[in-house]
Amino acid sequence: MPEPTIAIPDPADDSAMPPPVPDIEIAALGPAEIRSAAEVFKGLGHDGRLAALAFLADGEKSVGDICDHLHLNQPATSQILAALRASRLVAFRREGKNVLYQLAAPELADLIRIAGRLKF
Repeated sequence: MPEPTIAIPDPADDSAMPPPVPDIEIAALGPAEIRSAAEVFKGLGHDGRLAALAFLADGEKSVGDICDHLHLNQPATSQILAALRASRLVAFRREGKNVLYQLAAPELADLIRIAGRLKF
């Protein structure tokens, strides 16, 4: 089974970079904000979930579209989407027999782009 791909912009291309994140006082984050951030990063901590979120950065997609993009069967894709729902990283709606997914917050696309540029 092929690995899911995550389209990350070329760091040399400034036009592909997200705008800078406004300065916030990181040290001032309280326990609730830290817990919330940890949940976001936990949700991002799996290749399949991250690939699904990167695909959803382009807009709302059906489960079938996500299956095709990830090269996974429907049960495996549903498991990924269930984890993303549990982490509240995606929103979904029903349209007839179809379930359509989108990012719960557009800032997630920026976070994925930034993480993709980090080199360790």
